[in-house]
This record gives sequence, structure tokens and C-alpha cells, in this order.
Amino acid sequence: MSRHIYRLVESFLDKKPQIHFIGIGGTGMSALAGICLSYGYTVTGSDIAQSENIEQLVKLGAKVYFSHSEKNVEGSDIVVFSSAIRPDNVELVAAVRGGRCVLERHKFLGALFNCFEESIAVAGSHGKTTACGMLSYILLEAGRDPQILIGGNLALIGGNFRKGRGCCLAEACEYRRNFLALKPLVPVILNVEKDHMDYFKDEEDLVDAYLSFAKNGRGTCVVNGDDSNCIKIIPHVKCATFGFGKGNDCYPKEIRGSKGRYSFTLCHGERQLKISLSVNGRHNIYNAMAAYLAASLLGIECDVIASALSKYKGIGRRFENVGKAGGIPIICDYAHHPKEIKAVIDAARETFGKNVIAVFQPHTYTRTKALMEEFEGCFGGAAAVLLLPVYAAREEYDAEGSSIALYERLSRGHPNAYYLDNFHQASLLIRRMRGSCVLLLGAGDIFKLAELTAD
Repeated sequence: MSRHIYRLVESFLDKKPQIHFIGIGGTGMSALAGICLSYGYTVTGSDIAQSENIEQLVKLGAKVYFSHSEKNVEGSDIVVFSSAIRPDNVELVAAVRGGRCVLERHKFLGALFNCFEESIAVAGSHGKTTACGMLSYILLEAGRDPQILIGGNLALIGGNFRKGRGCCLAEACEYRRNFLALKPLVPVILNVEKDHMDYFKDEEDLVDAYLSFAKNGRGTCVVNGDDSNCIKIIPHVKCATFGFGKGNDCYPKEIRGSKGRYSFTLCHGERQLKISLSVNGRHNIYNAMAAYLAASLLGIECDVIASALSKYKGIGRRFENVGKAGGIPIICDYAHHPKEIKAVIDAARETFGKNVIAVFQPHTYTRTKALMEEFEGCFGGAAAVLLLPVYAAREEYDAEGSSIALYERLSRGHPNAYYLDNFHQASLLIRRMRGSCVLLLGAGDIFKLAELTAD
């Protein structure tokens, strides 16, 4: 981000501005709006539907409109918009025409984030919210008074944001290279998987973006040394690596699992730290190691890190138990990338048994189309797979990236694959099925299916 934008925003923030958020209900936007409210700024926003995030913001003093109108931006000093907002949005057009300070979400986040001397930004195709959740516990237990912006509702902080003065912790999104607005003291890269191919030219372009993110940091970068794309980044930056391989700076040994939860000894140089996780899934060993390394780079003591990691109980829509259907657990998870989905299904099998019913709402046509082969192969561990229509987000319908196209491929090799037109049909089918658990998978509004299906 240019110094011009930083100083422009800084000058407004010193004056307690009025800030308008177009698309205020999104996870990232609502966290920013909440931080602004906590600093005493006047906050308005608009969205097309009510949500828990919006309800919380209204309680804190935000004024929210449930339609888009050029009148909504009147009186605003700064107007912030998300990637989901189209260029012809009436509020965005009115703000530009009126000469207001107009910023994309990632640039506004950068202006707030880069004010902190100590900061951690967590990037990766998946695992960002969980790793940030673990780091939130560590930073709070260490008394670091962190400012937190996170992609899910964390009970410990009562939502998806926390005002703080000591250091800043935030998720870093690679889409459109948005994470390059952040200049963290400790950049973290959990993994680099093929994703957002509607923007990136190819996988090499994607890796180049992550390399730029690593170089944008002001200190040592924490990198997954087991990930094939991360390995391409490691030679070019000062880094500390984590992974299961003993060639990494940080690795686990004496791994023990019981009903989906793991304990292990974390090895880092001469240090050996006993870690017992309270969240399900072997993949969370990676997240814990990344959180440990990032915290240790800030000088936090090992015993504080181990204690905090053991207390971390998870975050909203990350292997979250949301009720029962016909007596079996309903687990809601944000997983929407093939590798995430496989990891969550594996965790569910370890925790509840083999007969997992997976219900998946793909997120965007471009992702589904680009990763069709990977999606076809990631459901092998599920006893049954129910596909719902794609959650389109910002996109227009594309038959080649539709759930029907995925179903046609999946049904050739999976004996129990189904396509359902809506939540009601899915709910009826789920309640007729027998299984060990129901997994609701996706980054859209699939969580609403739990309300229809729960006993």
C-alpha cells in the first residue's frame, strides 16, 4: 500500500470519522467495522440480509441499512467495500462521485494493521482461522493485549474481533494479492494450494504472490516445510519451517490420537514441548506448530504456548457440533477446498466412526470448475455425499462449474452420491439416512441447514 493511502486514512482516523461499509455483514468486513466501533468511530453499513455479525454490530452502535442506496453514504468520511461489491454498486458510485475517501477492504485493513510494531498475519489456502484462533489464545494468555481480526466467531473474545494495543493479529487473504497490503513482523504461510484460479494465471503465479507476501514481512516468515509449493518459497526468504519431516525447524514426535484428538511432543532445536490439543483432526498439528513458531518469534514462553494450545476449544464453523439429527451429531465446518474437505472427513471418521454423511455446498463456480478433479477425489472417506447447488457469491451461473457437473462425475465412482435442489430436500433425505455423523461442509450459508434438520 502506498504511503499516500496510509497517511490519508491516518488523518481521518485521528478525527474520529464516520465510516460506511458496503457489505458490512461479511466476516472480514464486520470485524473491521467492530474494531472501528471499539475506537469510537461512527459506523454505518449496508447489506442484503440480516446476520449474527450484523446483530452484534447494531448492539455496539452501528446503523445498518438492508438495501443499497446512494443516500446511505451521505455524511461518510471513508467508504469501505469488499471484493463481493460490483463496480456499478449505487453506493460505491455515489461515494466516488462525491469525492469521498473510498477504499477496498484490504487497503483499509492494511492502514489499521500496519500501525502496530508487533504483528502477525496468517496466510494460506486453508487453516487461517484455526491458526489465528490458537494464536489468539496464546497472545491473550501471554498478556500481549492483542488486536484481533479473525474469520470466525471465537467465544474467548465474544465474536470475530478484539480491540487491543499490544500487537495485531489478522488473517491474510491471497485473493487478488490482497495480503500485500499487510506488512507483518511475522508473516505465516500455512500452505499454498491451487485456488482462486479465476484471478491467478496459473499455479506459478499463485506461488509468486505468496513469495511477495513473505518478502513483504519485516521479520522471519513461518512456512510449512512439507508443502510442495511452500518449498519453492523457502530459499528466497528468511524463514522458520514447520512440518512432520525432521528436516524442519519445528516438527512433532510421539504423536498419539484418541477419538480424533491428538497429543504430541513438539521439537524445536533443543526444546521439547508436550502439546495436547482439544480440537479434532490430525491436520491441527500443523496449525499448532505454526502458531507455536509465530508466538515464539514474539518471545512468548514455551509453557504459556503449551497451556494456551491445550485450552483452545475451536471456533465457529470449524468442526463445530451444532446439534443432532435422528440422534447423530451434526458437525458444521467451513471447509470448501478439496484438501480441507478430506481432512475434515478423516477427522469425523476418527471421532464418530466410518459412516460419515457429507453434505457439501460448493463455493463459487470458478473454484468448482478449476478443482473439479480434486473435488471428485476428496469424498472417498464419506459413506454418503449430498451435493447442494453452488453458493455463487459474486459469480454468474456456469454449468461447467455447477454442482450438477460435479455430481455427474462423483456419481460414477461413489455408490451413495446425491444431488439435491435445496435445503428442504437435503433435510428430508438426511433424516432418512443412518450414519455416524452429518458433516455440513462449505463457506456459504449451508449452516442454515442445521436449523432445518436438527432434532
